[in-house]
Amino acid sequence: DVERVRIDTQVLKTPYLENDLKSKNWDIEGDTLIKNNYYVRLTSEKKDQAGSIFNKNSFNDDGFEVTFKFSINGKARVNGLKGDGFAMFLTDRKLNQGPVFGSEDYFKGLAIFFDTYRNAPKGPMFPYINVMNGDGLTPYDKDTDGKTNQLAGCSARGIYNSRNNLVDARLIHTTQDGYLSLDYNINGNWKNCFTIKDVHIPKDRYLGFSANTGDLFENHDIFEV
Repeated sequence: DVERVRIDTQVLKTPYLENDLKSKNWDIEGDTLIKNNYYVRLTSEKKDQAGSIFNKNSFNDDGFEVTFKFSINGKARVNGLKGDGFAMFLTDRKLNQGPVFGSEDYFKGLAIFFDTYRNAPKGPMFPYINVMNGDGLTPYDKDTDGKTNQLAGCSARGIYNSRNNLVDARLIHTTQDGYLSLDYNINGNWKNCFTIKDVHIPKDRYLGFSANTGDLFENHDIFEV
């Protein structure tokens, strides 16, 4: 039997900030805006923003499940276009700010990109979710929307401006066989994005989320982890 144990240091829930307006377990960087009882907004609907939250504590459990609630929303003011998306990371250290959805490149560990703007001339339907396992030496390939180094992915229509403005996601990983699976839920309808094996990530890993905007923009909100 599998016993579920909540890792309290990894939890993000309202109210997000303590009385001193700081978070006990999360580092908050960049343009991140916190509405204490409502959301953590990594970027607002403005040009050239970047924001991130990274947990101050690593965890090393052999098998784990990360569930989180998010929203990508906006008015797509620039010719109906929006961008750029957000990322979830499980890396060997807390990442600094940088060009990869608001975090630094050449990361070591797992990244899941919730990408809302297609840079490549051809490709799958967007929004698109893809996963990369960084080795610390290989850059993220923005020109191909990460396809060069993608382990798996799926088109995820409906995650932008979802009906109730909320999407649930669930990532499951076991270290022994490298099992990795991502499901997401829009309006009560769970879908599997990918299930793969032989994905091995750092033993001690830091959980983080980041986002950025450029000429195109949207709100990237995290509600709960």
